This record gives sequence, C-alpha cells and structure tokens, in this order.
Amino acid sequence: MHESKGVTIEYTARSLKSPFAGGEIKFTVQEARGAGQCFYTRLIDTGLGPGCHEISLYLADELGVDEKPLEGRRILYGDSSVFHQSSYIPGVPEAKLAAYLEEETGYLQIGVRLESFMPAGTLSVIWQARKEEQMTEKEKTVAKAQQFYIANPPKSLRPGMKYTFSCRKADTLQGRVQWKVVGENAGTINQYGTYTAPDRQGVFEVQASLEGTDQTATAYVMIKE
Repeated sequence: MHESKGVTIEYTARSLKSPFAGGEIKFTVQEARGAGQCFYTRLIDTGLGPGCHEISLYLADELGVDEKPLEGRRILYGDSSVFHQSSYIPGVPEAKLAAYLEEETGYLQIGVRLESFMPAGTLSVIWQARKEEQMTEKEKTVAKAQQFYIANPPKSLRPGMKYTFSCRKADTLQGRVQWKVVGENAGTINQYGTYTAPDRQGVFEVQASLEGTDQTATAYVMIKE
C-alpha cells in the first residue's frame, strides 16, 4: 500500500478518550491539481486494536469567507458545496472522502478525491474512529427486549375511555401480537389492542406478547378523572 506521489502528507494524532481515536492529516501539494485527482495515506494504526470500527471523516477549512475572511477555521461535515449559496463560502476544494479498515488489525487508509480544481496548498482531513464494543449478556437481554415493545402508551386515560395500543417489532420477528390486561377490574382489551379503561381510578398493566416467541412488552396505564 503506497502513499500518493508528489504529495507531502503530515500525520498528527488527537488525544481522545477510549473507545475513540482520531487524528488530522494534511495533504500538501506543490502544484495545482485538477478534478479527479486522488490522494491516499499510508495505513494508519487507530490504536483501537482489531475489530469493527465506526469511521468519520471531516474537512478543515481555514480559507473560507463569511462576509470577511475567517478568523478561525471551520470543520465541514458532509458536502461543502451545500454552502455555496450561504453567507459562509468554503475555501477548500470540493472533495470526496473515504476510508477502509482492516478489521484484523484495526489499521485504516484514507483516500481523497478532488471534485474541483485545487491550487497549490494544503487540504486538512480530520478522522475519528470509534471501536465497536461487544455487549455484555445483560445488554444483550435488554437489546432483545427492545426488539418488541409497546410504541404508544398514553400518559393517562379517563375512566371508561377507549384507547388503541400498538407494538413495534424487529423485522426478524414474526408472529401475531396478543394482548391482555393483568389483574382484576383493570379494564378490557381486544385482539386489536383497543383498551377500555375500568370505571375506577388507578394504575393498571397492559401486556403484549408475540405469538410463538418469548417476546413480551408491558405498559402501565394511569386512570384518573
């Protein structure tokens, strides 16, 4: 894997708390480059070790104008051309940023493709990586529970009032939602999730389950005048 020829590349690490890592890369070209030119870094050690990382890339702009030349620099997220009709006009050339990660080592390479003319000068790219953390068994249980839940519990209902509940479930889950009210004199609910509140005040439990699975979800309903 090679660095881009004719381009001086400077690497600077940033101090971030785990599980994040980051740095800044300055691509300095001595001669103007046209649209379509690509620059590549060497492989960069994120320091996060093997595994899947979330990678974010940003452009740093020190030459833009906002009614007057910028006194500091701006960090650009997304497509800089969006700002061409705003009061802030970026001074950096339009560029596409990309990165790939070697999952076995945790090393990444960053590439830049110019989408517009770039005069001789420096293009600064800020990168940030976040290590994907493995869930504990408790967290897996919570995540599993969140795959099926009651999406619209009411804040409160009046005695005798009707209200229709609905559930959300992950695309991987199949089955018919079954409803029930827990306890006596707690109201009734039909197969479509339409709940009829009891003629008394209190807090009552409505439960949904997914037929053929161990998925359940609970909502507590306050009945008050």
